[in-house]
Amino acid sequence: MDEAYDKILKVSLGKFSRFFRNIPKIISSPSKFFDKVDNSDKEFVKASTFALIAAALMALLSIPSYRLHGLHLDSLFFIINIVIAWILFILYAFQIWLICKIFFGKGGILQTISMFFYSVSILVFVKMFEIPSRAMRDNELLRCDLTALSAHNMSKAISSNIYSMSSEIYVALGYFIYFIVLINLVRSAHKFGIFKSIFVSLISLYTISITVSYLQRPVIGTLLCAFKENI
Repeated sequence: MDEAYDKILKVSLGKFSRFFRNIPKIISSPSKFFDKVDNSDKEFVKASTFALIAAALMALLSIPSYRLHGLHLDSLFFIINIVIAWILFILYAFQIWLICKIFFGKGGILQTISMFFYSVSILVFVKMFEIPSRAMRDNELLRCDLTALSAHNMSKAISSNIYSMSSEIYVALGYFIYFIVLINLVRSAHKFGIFKSIFVSLISLYTISITVSYLQRPVIGTLLCAFKENI
């Protein structure tokens, strides 16, 4: 039993070590990093592990907001949260692939998803900066009564708090860095020129933001309301 535990711990530490070692490479030389990602099933499995670690870290970064609102959530909630995040990553990557295909991109779907899985490591740091504004958004979600005004209420709450607004500035900077990485992802996977890559990346981010607003947040809100206790 001890040997099995030690082996699992060693493998887990190795995965996390690889995760954090690759982040500087993705940020400093994204095109060089993505050029090594192929369209194979083996690469997809490796990248999936990368995405699961990112999803797990994002789930951990959500804890301050949940605790602030008096939520006492068990491990099942975080497991479901991680699985949902991983599925959403696939959906976002599929959106990027589909938009690239509309503009005659040459990359395969597995390759695009694998590259996207690697790229989400940067969003872990964005989520860290987002903690203050995340608390304001979760406050609206925990009303458990999402309406057409919910998104407006979230924006209004954030803009009325100086700390949340400061948080959003750092988040915007993080997304700008991610946008540059996404441009390189699109260029490497689909062999676009620089201007076409920028254009396609802008459309991709816009469609992803729509999915976040109309799918991700309602899903997370429903999950929170289903598990909340003693608020």
